[in-house]
Amino acid sequence: MVDSTGLSFGRASQWYEAKYAQKAARTPWRKMHLSIYADMNVHAIRITTTEVSDSERMDAVLPADVPMDRVIADGAYY
Repeated sequence: MVDSTGLSFGRASQWYEAKYAQKAARTPWRKMHLSIYADMNVHAIRITTTEVSDSERMDAVLPADVPMDRVIADGAYY
């Protein structure tokens, strides 16, 4: 199974303010792409910027040399 989700790093704004003595323009976001086996063991995880699409990272979380019978994913991976 493959999926992705957004990650908000809210405390990063506090770090930015402490380091640069000014407020961050926005809260940083990242996207986590992951693949897991049917028994719920994690196969691969990749963290990217939010601009990277799910289909662009599918090759990183599901390499072509991994044998599999089927893939379960939502529409963003088609």
